[in-house]
Amino acid sequence: MAADGGRHRAVRVGPRLDVTAVGADADVMKDVRFIGDLIGALQASYDIDPARIFANGLSNGGGMAFVLSRRMPTESQPSVSLRPR
Repeated sequence: MAADGGRHRAVRVGPRLDVTAVGADADVMKDVRFIGDLIGALQASYDIDPARIFANGLSNGGGMAFVLSRRMPTESQPSVSLRPR
C-alpha cells in the first residue's frame, strides 16, 4: 500500500508484445486487443484516470504506440514514437 493511503500517483506497465512480425502478415490487432484487456484489468484494480493513459515506445515499440493511438484513440492519449539512430 502506498504511503498516501493506497492511492497511487502513477502506474507503469511494460508488457512484452510480439512485434517481430511486420507488414501484411502482422497480427497487430491481437496486440491491440491484449493492451485493451490489460487497460481494462488495471482500471478494475486501480483508480486510473482514463485521460492520463499514455503509450510510448522505442523502435518497434514506437510503432506499436502509434498503432495504439490510431486503433484505441479513447483509451490511449497521444503517443511517443522513437527510433534509434
